[in-house]
Amino acid sequence: MSGGIQETQFVPVTTVHTNLGQEVILITTDRLTIVLDEHVDKLEDSKSWAVPAGILATIVLAFVTADFHDAFRVSKDSWAAIFLLSGALTLFWLVKCLYRRQATPKVSDIVEACKAKGQTTLQSRTPTSATQPPTTPPPSVPAPMPVPPSTSPVRRWRAKDL
Repeated sequence: MSGGIQETQFVPVTTVHTNLGQEVILITTDRLTIVLDEHVDKLEDSKSWAVPAGILATIVLAFVTADFHDAFRVSKDSWAAIFLLSGALTLFWLVKCLYRRQATPKVSDIVEACKAKGQTTLQSRTPTSATQPPTTPPPSVPAPMPVPPSTSPVRRWRAKDL
C-alpha cells in the first residue's frame, strides 16, 4: 500500500466441497433417560481406578517402611501377612478397575444408542402430520370445564373440625 493505491488479487476457486447434510434423532424422554443412565454408570466406573490405586500405594508404603510388632494379641508375622494379603486384594481390585476403564463409552456410542430403535426416514412421514400439530383434541376426550372460585367443591378444614 504505497502511494494510496490498493491492489486486489483473487485466488481462483476450482472446487467447493459441501458437507451440509443433517440427521435428526427423535427420542422420548424416558428412552433418553435410560440411555444416559446406562452410560453415566459406565463413565463413573472409568474413574474408579483412583481409589484402589491410592489404597495400594498406602499399603505398599506401610509394608515397606513398617517394622511390625506384636499388638492386640496378633503376632508381627500375622500383621505382615495381613498387609500382604490386603495389598494383593487391592492390586486385584485395581486391575479390575483398569480393565473396566477400557470399555468407557464415547459420545458416538451414546448417539448410536439413541438411534438404535425406530429407524425411520423423513420421506416415510406425511408432511401435514410432521409439521402441523392437531388444533382440536380428539373427540373422545371432553374439554375440561372451568369451576368458578365461588362454587368450588373444595372445603377448607380447620382444626376445630377434627
